[in-house]
Amino acid sequence: MSEELTKTKLLPIQGKDMDSIMQNLETGVAELFTSERYQEYLKTMSKFHNYSFNNTLLIAMQRPDATLVTGYRNWQSMGRQVKKGEKGITIIAPAPIKRKKEQAVLDQDQKPVIGPDGKPKTEEVEVTLPCFKAITVFDIEQTTGEPIQTLAPEILTAAVEDFDLFLQAIREISPVPIRFDAIEGSANGYYHNLDKEIVIKKDMSQSQTLKTAIHETAHARLHDKEIMESQGIEKDRLTKEVEAESVAYCVCSAFELDTSEYSFPYIAGWSSGKEMRELKASMDVIRKTAGEMIDELTEKIEMMLEQKQEKLIAAVEAAGYRFAKEESNSQHLQFIPDGTHRMQGHLFAKSWNEVERWVEAIIEKGDPIQKERVERVIYPERLEALEEAKEDPLEDDLLETIASAISKLQMIEDKYYYSLDLNRYLNNLEDDAYEE
Repeated sequence: MSEELTKTKLLPIQGKDMDSIMQNLETGVAELFTSERYQEYLKTMSKFHNYSFNNTLLIAMQRPDATLVTGYRNWQSMGRQVKKGEKGITIIAPAPIKRKKEQAVLDQDQKPVIGPDGKPKTEEVEVTLPCFKAITVFDIEQTTGEPIQTLAPEILTAAVEDFDLFLQAIREISPVPIRFDAIEGSANGYYHNLDKEIVIKKDMSQSQTLKTAIHETAHARLHDKEIMESQGIEKDRLTKEVEAESVAYCVCSAFELDTSEYSFPYIAGWSSGKEMRELKASMDVIRKTAGEMIDELTEKIEMMLEQKQEKLIAAVEAAGYRFAKEESNSQHLQFIPDGTHRMQGHLFAKSWNEVERWVEAIIEKGDPIQKERVERVIYPERLEALEEAKEDPLEDDLLETIASAISKLQMIEDKYYYSLDLNRYLNNLEDDAYEE
């Protein structure tokens, strides 16, 4: 047997009966709350956020590197076959039991109906009792056959490479506005319970900015003071930090952002003395919140990528090329001359980010006519402002000042991630120009 077939670890207590499974879960929970094992569990949770706490823990105990699991016959139905000799992963599945029972007949006021004999009437009904059983599943790495598409690679690429797009997606799923400011001390950001806003320290690295934005969004979703009070929920500060940081770790793991700097040295101290029900409740909160954020971010990024691609296609068409959709795929994009403009040769790109860089190069260094056509698609607001300026009887040097101001404004927007009031900004420049 090859090494490839020995990755699945055996559970401490063998057996498919529910008593054995529950004993294994108790052992798993006891060992879970150490920094290393906890991170391993969270990474598994990020891939199986729709699974219960129990099943996520069972998968983490047996095959922590699993990414997609299902049963033997389900793999066959998807055109894949479990490799010979592979050891399955034991998880729990619902197995409801139907039973017949006698129960009292109630009237519309939910009171027992009395029969002719003076006794309450009864009837036989079928009830479903919630029960569970152990089943065996296999990870996709334990199978061969038809390829299975999970999270689209372009979404992962966008999350890692397109900072502005990913940050905008986080803004859109945040329940409160996000702004950047100078923050004194060691804090990278905070959620303000009174002002209902997230503040992030400016001038941090892109990676740290995204991690902080996700962490504080988790706080805003889970730990708003008014919402917690209305629901009668009380949590100490460390519990809030464990939940927010755990959610952030799951979300970052799901989108393959760097998680090497994460650590949970306080997790053992936090978990000690807590009852099993309390620990599971926090784990379920983390799983549910991380899952919702992963799903919502995926949906937002997909939509934004589609809009971005449409805009880039329009820009390339303005430059004189047509998108050859039939000959293209996610890793091979082809554009051909449209036959109207004097363009020669085909354009090829490995990603939409590469297309974006080509478009930016045209705007920066391209032929003046081609540049203007492309710029009208990508930055219509710039040309609109210039057109409005040309209609005013201003001197040439003032026109140049306005054009320069628009360029600087774009740089400011890129640096501080929010839009300024263009008209107010230009009016101030106009006053300054006349004073000179």
